[in-house]
Order: sequence, then structure tokens, then C-alpha cells
Amino acid sequence: MALAMPVAFAITVLLHPFWSWLEASIGLESMGRHGPDEWCYVAVWGVMVLAVLLAGASRWRRADRPQREAGDPGPRPR
Repeated sequence: MALAMPVAFAITVLLHPFWSWLEASIGLESMGRHGPDEWCYVAVWGVMVLAVLLAGASRWRRADRPQREAGDPGPRPR
């Protein structure tokens, strides 16, 4: 999750035109004097973390599928 922070920072800065458009069209305060507002960074970081978690869960489910198809039920619940 921490590794996503520098990437999220760069993406947020690159989305500067989007944040400006969002503020102008909706009126939602998204640009400060020195760049995007704090919530913009958090929003981009949150989307990145969610994407990584979903990709990991999907990969985990695909890795577990051959065992179930072969008839192995996997570990028993306690």
C-alpha cells in the first residue's frame, strides 16, 4: 500500500487539468494555490489500493480454481 503513494502522487499531479475542470464545472474545491487539494491525493491513492486488492483477489481465486476442479475441496473449515 505504501508503494502506491509515490505513484498516486504522480498521477494526481498529472491529473491537474481534470481537477481544474472538476472545480470549474461542479464547484467542488479541488485545487489549492500549489496544486490539487489533499482529498484528491487520497482519492487517487484509494482507487489504486482498491485496484491492487481486487487484482490480488482475482489472482488468488484463479490460483485456487485448478485444485477445486480436480476434486480437491481445499482446507476444511474449523
